[in-house]
Amino acid sequence: MAPSLALIRARTEEVFGRRACLWQLRVAEAFLLRDRDIICIAGTGKGKTLTFWMPLLFDSTSIQVVITPLNLLGEQNVMDLKRVGISAISIHTDTATAHNFQAIENLEYRVVVISPEQVMKDGGGFKRLLKNPLFVSHLMGVVIDKAHCVSSWGEFRPEYKELGRLRFILPLDIPFLVTSATLSSSMLQDVTRLLHLQSGDKLITIHRSIDRPNINIGVKPIQGTYQSFADLAFLIPDQWKLRDPPPPKFLIFFDNINNYIEAAKLLRSRLPQECQDKVKWFNADMTTHFKQDEVKNFTEGITWGFCTTESFGMGIDISDIRIVIQWRATWCSLATIWQRFGHAVRNMSLEGTAILFAEKEYFDVYKAEKEKRRVERAKRKVTSSKKWRIVTTGENGPVAAVNIPTGEERSDGSDDEIEISSTHVQQTHAGDTMDTWQLRAKMEVPRETNISQPQRKTSQQTGLEPAMDYFINADMRPGIGCRRKILNVFFKNEEAEADHHQCDALETPGCLRCLITQSNICCNIHTPAYFVPFISTIPKQQKQPSRSRLVKFSMAILDLKLTDALDDWREETTIKLYGHAHLHDLGPGLIMPNSILDPIVECAHFSKIRSTADLVKETRWSGANKHGDEIIALIHQVCPLPTPLTSALLQPRTILSNANASTSVPHNAKRKM
Repeated sequence: MAPSLALIRARTEEVFGRRACLWQLRVAEAFLLRDRDIICIAGTGKGKTLTFWMPLLFDSTSIQVVITPLNLLGEQNVMDLKRVGISAISIHTDTATAHNFQAIENLEYRVVVISPEQVMKDGGGFKRLLKNPLFVSHLMGVVIDKAHCVSSWGEFRPEYKELGRLRFILPLDIPFLVTSATLSSSMLQDVTRLLHLQSGDKLITIHRSIDRPNINIGVKPIQGTYQSFADLAFLIPDQWKLRDPPPPKFLIFFDNINNYIEAAKLLRSRLPQECQDKVKWFNADMTTHFKQDEVKNFTEGITWGFCTTESFGMGIDISDIRIVIQWRATWCSLATIWQRFGHAVRNMSLEGTAILFAEKEYFDVYKAEKEKRRVERAKRKVTSSKKWRIVTTGENGPVAAVNIPTGEERSDGSDDEIEISSTHVQQTHAGDTMDTWQLRAKMEVPRETNISQPQRKTSQQTGLEPAMDYFINADMRPGIGCRRKILNVFFKNEEAEADHHQCDALETPGCLRCLITQSNICCNIHTPAYFVPFISTIPKQQKQPSRSRLVKFSMAILDLKLTDALDDWREETTIKLYGHAHLHDLGPGLIMPNSILDPIVECAHFSKIRSTADLVKETRWSGANKHGDEIIALIHQVCPLPTPLTSALLQPRTILSNANASTSVPHNAKRKM
């Protein structure tokens, strides 16, 4: 029998120093009963991780296996457990050694945190452990954390699909606990099917509201160019000085490595030289030691902001991140957006902001304007190409008026004749209503075409899942008028359990951590004035001169030498400015990506780059102003400019006058200089 809920709560508070909520107690109880699989859906920062360790307090010989996609999260778990006296090890590519697997087999660790890649790896150490009866007999259960990854990453990370094989290998009395903060109905079906979870009374689902009322939600169209990142300038106030207070701690998510590096450089450029290292970039390819140090710096406020990819994100618990931004909507599902937004203000006593900067092409109002212009152009093309001409049918026959093209006369049709599809724009009307089930049906993607699990698309195939479309255009769709409503409906927050009074019956309002509250600001539809400070002044873009058109050519010896010289230069410069660690983690493309290096070599072949201005014109390289002189000197050193053709000076010629006088005259004496 499992211990009572009161005993589980008391023991948890004694060891971890935290009072467990009722839903956490129920997860631990189900684990200890060992008769069902468990699905736990709870918001970011609500305490799902604590439920992994609570059952260990009631069986001193048991082993818990936790599968997580992030190595950094595994290392963090190991450190947290060590502080309370529970031995743990994190197994990933760097630590999957024969020595460590032997230690696990010898039952030296009570918690094994392991990456999905290592779980079912052919010939791997963990697969061998699963065949060891002694190890399996000590297994308390298997936790699959961040379970939304099974659905959203399963298509291009096959190891996630392989996790389902565990259910056939392990006995049914070893429960599976599947947790996530962002599982929609279709994703939940995917996870249940792919992991082969038990069903019926053998599966318990604990569903909490994933709303975060202390996060104010905004969606804004990108006003500047996508590569300028000018919309992010508000994060560092204009003319910021050393004595000024630091900006709020921020986190910006990108889905492209080059983008987050360039964005970080922009934000750094707005700071004095002494403070430019306060803004950093962060990705999965960096060393584990570097990541740990940077997370510590971010937690302590030494670093003010990160530009990052998904790698930073899931599971890193920093309580006071005030601003979280998603740059661009392409490639993002609503589940991904909310997972990332959930990093804001995990300290529920603080208030934070989360903003999606999306491409204009996804907004109904811009689509409507574009469609209106298209229709008007089409009308002008048809109607403005006509004129009236008088035609007779015979010598004295009747006269008729006939239309013929002229390109001069315009139609007198009104704007009412322009038909705009409801998919382009739908204004919200006070009387419009939409039932929750109707809205959810419109947002849910059929499982067989689920956009949350695609192969990466080409730029010609980009699009939005319906839920993201409604989230971006909530202000324009009938019966919605709120971005938080989209999240509540999509993730079924209205069906979540409300048990705050049962969780803490001694307090009048009940448990404040379980209490479902309303947001004061909500979103930029309800309170647009709140989001005004998050607007940047976008400088007007000057038209760039056209690049040179170059013919195809074969690389010559000098071209190869220049390529090698530029490679050496960017490696040396990366080390000089950012250190060996950044060169190792990010490569020399940090200073000059191949997309810039290659055009430099091509243009130098035809002597098109003779100055920094030429370098800017031909490459649009953001580092041209800073490093341009060095690159020009390097080009001229390896590929000297061709010597201009000159002719020898002509000897003076003698002009004889009638007076037999002589005068020396240069050949170009009559040319004005």
